[in-house]
Parts: sequence; structure tokens; C-alpha cells
Amino acid sequence: MAFDFTSLSPQARAEFIRIGRHFGSRDTLAQAIATLQALDTHGATLAPFGFSDADRKQLLLLRDELETAGVDRSFAQVTKATTNQAHLDAMREGKQVRLIARHVLSNVERELFRRDDASNEPVVNEIRTVLGKTQTAGADGETLARQLELLSEMLRQPVVMNAGADRGARQALADVTTAIERLRATSHARVTKPGTPAETERLDLIDGLIVSLVRSARKAARLAAVRHGSPALAKAFELTKLYAWRSKGGRSSTNDTSEAQNVSPSGDGQ
Repeated sequence: MAFDFTSLSPQARAEFIRIGRHFGSRDTLAQAIATLQALDTHGATLAPFGFSDADRKQLLLLRDELETAGVDRSFAQVTKATTNQAHLDAMREGKQVRLIARHVLSNVERELFRRDDASNEPVVNEIRTVLGKTQTAGADGETLARQLELLSEMLRQPVVMNAGADRGARQALADVTTAIERLRATSHARVTKPGTPAETERLDLIDGLIVSLVRSARKAARLAAVRHGSPALAKAFELTKLYAWRSKGGRSSTNDTSEAQNVSPSGDGQ
């Protein structure tokens, strides 16, 4: 029996592919195996909390799909992991740069607002608008790049650069410019990785489906652990294979862009 990919709606398929692009198939396969092992023991406990036996069977079929695809075969897989990590690094740096640029602009806004000069009012309002539009980008590199462009345009304004001369405006502008270039370069690399488009898309789809299921199992396990007073239950479903670098204190080929259950974090700094 094979997983029925034709049952997916076009919207769901596109979303799972998007999620899967952030992960290496070796990591998703390892996590699928670990989660299935935990389900062998605790599957019945999770059912009342939203993760059913039908979900377990889907995960089992998807694990088989990856094993059949031979995820260890491949130069393409290694390259996928490498390009994904480069993009994640660019995202992480871009968010740090955005945070600094926003802080610089916030201080410039405060200074211009303080001055008794009516000509500053339009600039103050524009800065406030830009700050409101650049709070969060989630896991979308292009959204982050566009936010950085807004910050760049604001920083370039003579009145802003003048008021921010001793507040880091020039360095913030340089860093924002570099971050935009890096984000665009790594985004391009991710969509031009080796392997036929059909093969790459299929692996991304499987990866995305597995990530969705193991996250769902983990959520259910955490709820069940609280209800039953069993921390060990939650621990059995932690995503240690998917986010191996967390436990090792380093990095891996996976994406921790707010491991946001839908890869859509919120709050400044995301």
C-alpha cells in the first residue's frame, strides 16, 4: 500500500512542499522512525488528544516512501541540506539586522518627534508606518527581504541619516543592504538545486507531510502528558531528530524558523 498523494488539494500540496523545502530528507526520515517507535507504545494514549491511528498509518506510509526513494543515495540531498542551511543562516542574520535597524529608526523617530520642527512630522509618521510593517516575516525569506528594503529606504532619507548619524544609522544601512543581497542569493540557490524538478518536489512534499504529522503527534503527546501527569510521554515525542542541533548545541540541516507549527512565527525578531 502506498500513500495517496492524489487526495491532497492543490493548496495543501503547495503548503507541504513549502514546508518540506526547509528540511533534509535524512532528518525527516529519522524523525518519522523515532515518532513511529513512540507511537508503538503510546499511540492509543494520543488518540483522545487529536492524533489518530489513521495519522499513524499515514506517517508509516510516508516513511516507506522516503525509504523507497533512497534518501541516502544522493548528492542532491546533501546539496539540499547545504543550500537550506545557507538560507537559514541568511534568515537568522537578516532578522538580527532587521531588529537593529528597527531600533535605530525608533530612536531616530523619538529624536525627530522631540524637536520643535513641524517639517519633521511627515518623516516621523513614515518611520512609524515602516516600523509597523516590519515586525515579523515568519519563515518567508522574500517577505523578510522586502521588509529590509523598507528599512533601507527609510534609513537613506537625509533627515533620518542626519538624525541617526551618531545612532548607528550608517552601519545599519550597510548591514541591511548586505542582508538583502544574501537573502536573495540563498533563495535563488534553494530553487536551483540539483535533481530533476519532479524528484525534488516529490521529496519536498514527503518531507513536508512528515514534518506536519510528527509535529501533530508531539502536540498531542504534550497535551496527554499534562493530563496524565507524565513528562516521559511528552519526551518520547520530542523532535530530536528533526532538530538535532538543539540537543547538540550546534546546527544541522533543519529549519528552526520558530519551529512554528505552521512555519509562521509571530512577534518581533521572527
